[in-house]
Amino acid sequence: MATITSNSSGNWATGATWVGGVAPADGDAVVIAAAHEVIMNADLSAYTGLFDVTVNGGATPGELIFTGASGHLKIRTGYKLQGTLDTNRGRLLANSDGVWGNTGALPNTYDAAIDLQGTAYIDATNLDIR
Repeated sequence: MATITSNSSGNWATGATWVGGVAPADGDAVVIAAAHEVIMNADLSAYTGLFDVTVNGGATPGELIFTGASGHLKIRTGYKLQGTLDTNRGRLLANSDGVWGNTGALPNTYDAAIDLQGTAYIDATNLDIR
């Protein structure tokens, strides 16, 4: 397992988006740095799952964007959101003991699926599903 951190804004599957020039692989921990917008354009459904995904906050928070043509994000242990998630018909799958954590509002602009399996849970004081 490696920790892969965003180098700049760009597409998930593009090496230049990530420090070291390689997109995250199955089992990696992923960090989207503050001020970086990463567009999920990969289908990770065949993965066992990323170890965890962190979207950092700050004055200009990081952002993970699912567009209408976006892929499938699969996480094994946890998702930590301090930045922004914009979901437009993407899919997030949190397996096993995955935690969907967030310190603020988590709006989904369009229909999206969040599948929690095993002992995964949503860690929130309030959860509004519309």
